[in-house]
Amino acid sequence: MEKAKLSEPLLLIHIAGMSPLVTNKFALMRSVSSIIIYTLTLLLLLMELFFNYKGIETLARASESLFAQYALAWKIAVFVVYKDKLAKVVRRCGNLWSLEEFGERWGSHFASQHKFLKKFFRVYNVNLFVLCTQFALIPLFDEELNSVMMYYAEDEVVSPAYGNFVYGLHFVYMFVAACIVGGFDCLFFYLIGHIVSEFKMLRVSFSDKDIGKSWTYRERFRRSIKHHIHILELVEDINEIYSTMLLNQHMCSLFGICFGIFLMTKDGFDFFHLQTYRRFKKNISEYHPTLNISLNTPPTSSLLFYKSGPTPSRGINLARTMDKVEFADPLLFLNLIGMHPFKTDTFSKTRQIISISVFFLVIFSGLLELIFNSQGLETFARASDTMVPQCQVDLQIQMLIKITVFQLIGKIAVVVVYKKEIAQLLQDSEKFWPLDRFGDQHGETFGRTHTLLRRFFRVYKVMITFTCLEFIAVKVIFKIKKPVAICYGESKGLEAPYEQLYFLLHMGITWVSINIINGFDGLFFYFIGHVLSELHMVKTAFGNYDIGTNWSDTERFKITAKHHSFVLDFVYKFNKICSSVLLTQHVTCLFGICFGLFLMDKDGIPPEVDRATKYMPYIISFALQTLTFCFAGNLLITWSLEIPNEIYFNDWSRDASYRNKTDKIISMCRGQRPAKLTLGGFGDLDLESFKMVMKNAFSFFAFMNTMIGQHNQE
Repeated sequence: MEKAKLSEPLLLIHIAGMSPLVTNKFALMRSVSSIIIYTLTLLLLLMELFFNYKGIETLARASESLFAQYALAWKIAVFVVYKDKLAKVVRRCGNLWSLEEFGERWGSHFASQHKFLKKFFRVYNVNLFVLCTQFALIPLFDEELNSVMMYYAEDEVVSPAYGNFVYGLHFVYMFVAACIVGGFDCLFFYLIGHIVSEFKMLRVSFSDKDIGKSWTYRERFRRSIKHHIHILELVEDINEIYSTMLLNQHMCSLFGICFGIFLMTKDGFDFFHLQTYRRFKKNISEYHPTLNISLNTPPTSSLLFYKSGPTPSRGINLARTMDKVEFADPLLFLNLIGMHPFKTDTFSKTRQIISISVFFLVIFSGLLELIFNSQGLETFARASDTMVPQCQVDLQIQMLIKITVFQLIGKIAVVVVYKKEIAQLLQDSEKFWPLDRFGDQHGETFGRTHTLLRRFFRVYKVMITFTCLEFIAVKVIFKIKKPVAICYGESKGLEAPYEQLYFLLHMGITWVSINIINGFDGLFFYFIGHVLSELHMVKTAFGNYDIGTNWSDTERFKITAKHHSFVLDFVYKFNKICSSVLLTQHVTCLFGICFGLFLMDKDGIPPEVDRATKYMPYIISFALQTLTFCFAGNLLITWSLEIPNEIYFNDWSRDASYRNKTDKIISMCRGQRPAKLTLGGFGDLDLESFKMVMKNAFSFFAFMNTMIGQHNQE
C-alpha cells in the first residue's frame, strides 16, 4: 500500500540535470548542456526553414517539429523559472497523510489509484522512449530521410559531414527530450494522483465513519480542516507553476491538430497525406497528454496576483509603488471634449456639443457617400475602413486596439447619460482603503497592481494618440487629395474647397476619438485597478496575517466584511454603467473579425499578400481589444473568488476562529458569487466570452470558405 513515489519521474528529470531537488555543479552542467542542445537544434531548424522556404509544403514538413519544440520550450522554462517552487511542492508532499492513516482497510481502498498511476507511468514512458527511438533510427533505414526533423527543401544531403552532425545532434536531442517530457508529464500526473487520494481521505475524515482514531469530535474536525487547508494551498502552488504552461500546451495542441487536419485534407483525402498527418496528430496527443484536463482555476490570477504578507524590498521606489493611479489622468482627456463628469459650466457644455456635432456630422457624410456611390461589395469593403473602425490609420500599422463607430457612439452615450453616476463612483472611490492601511510591506504588494496599470495606460494612450495623429499626417505628407476616412466613389479625390472641408471635419473627429477613447477606457481600467487592490486588501484582512492594527478578531472581521460589502456594491454600480457598452463592443468586435476574415479570403485560400496585409491588422486588433477587456473582467472574477478561500484558510486550532461562525458562513456564501462585469445581461466579461467571440468568428470563416469554394466550382 505504497503511494506512487515522486522520485520516479524526478529521476528522469535528474538525468537532464533539471531536478528541483539537486543543485550541485554536475547537475547544473547537465542542465546547461540540455538547454544548449535544445537551443542549437531549434536554431538549425529555423535556419533551414527560413533559407529553404518554398511555400506551404515547407511549413507542412516543418510543422511536426515546430509544435513539439514549442511545447518542449515551455516545459524547460517551468523547470528553470519555477525550480524553487517545484522543490517546495515536492517537499510539501512529504507532509501528506499516508495511505494507512486510517487503517489497512481504508488504505487498500485508497491505494488503487496509486497502483494505476505506477502502471500508467511505465506504459507512458516506454511508449515515449519507443517513439523517440523510432524517430532517431528511421534515417538509418530510410534513405529519403536525411535527418530526424530537418531538411525541408533538399532531396539530397548538403554534405555527409553536416548530415552526420545533424543526425548526432538529433539523436542526443531525442534522448534529452524524452527525459524532460516523460519526467515533467509524469510528475504532473503523480502530483494530481496524490491530491486526489488526499481529498478521498478528507472526505472520509469529515464523515462520521470509523477511522480507527481516538480523536474527539472537535480534534478530528480541527485536524481535518487543517489538512484540507494544506491540500488547497498545495493545489494553488501547483496551479501557479503549471497554469501558464497548460494554457500554451492547450493552444499548441489545438493549432497542431487543426493544422494537421488542414494539411491532410487540403488536396482531398489522399493516402499519403493521411498516413503522414495522422501520425502527426497522434504525436501531438502523446506529447500533450494533459489535453483533456479541465482547468477550473483561471490562469490569469497567477499573472498579476501576489501573495499577501510581508515581502522584501527589491530596490523598488516605495513612494512610487505606494501611490494609487489617479483618475485625473483619464479625466483630463474627457475634459478636453467637454465631458468631464464634475464640470457643468457653459464652456464645458459648448465643447461637448461641438464634439458630438462633429462626430455625427462625419458619420452622416460618410453614410451619404456610401449610399450615393455604392457599386457593389468592393464599395462596402472600402467603407469598412471607415464605418467599422472610425479613426482608422495606415493599415500596415498593427494597433493595439481599433475602436468601432458603434463603440464610440456607445462610449459617448455612457459618458453623457451616466455623467452623475460616474461622478458618484469617483466620489465613492475616495472611501477605498489607502495602500499603506496595513503597513508599508503590505502596501508595496498592493501597489504593484497600480504600478503595472500605470505603465499599461501610459503605453495605451501613447499608441492611440500616435496612430490617430499619423492618420492625419499621412494625408499631409503624401499630399493625398482624398479625404481621410470617406470618399468611396471617386478615384481622383475631391476638389477645393470640399477637400479642405472634409479634412477639417476629419481632424475634428480624430481629436474627439483620441480623447473619448483614452478617457473612457482609462476610467474603465483605473476603476478595475482600484477594485482589484481593494479585493486584495480585503483578502489580506480576512486572513491570518499581521496587518499592524489594534483591532480585535471580532472587530477586524466586522470592519473587513463591511468594506467587502462596499466594494461589491461599487462593482454593481460600475457594471450598471458600462454593461451595455461592453456588449456593443463585443458584438462589433465579432462582426469586425468576421468581416475581416471574409474580405481577406474571398478570392480563395491562401489569401493574396495585399489582402492579408490589409485585413490581418483589423483581425488582430479586434481580437486584442476583446482579449484585453475580457482579461480585466476575468481578473475581477478570479480575485473576488479568492476571498471566501481566505476566510476558510484560517488557523482553526485557535478558539478565536470559532467566533462569529454565522457571519463567516454568510461571508463565504456571498463570496462564492463573484464580483463581475456583464455584457448587457447576456453573459459575463471573462475569458469564456473571449473564447465565444473567437469560436463564432472562425465558425463564420469556415462557413464562408465553404460557400466560396462551392461558388467557384459552379
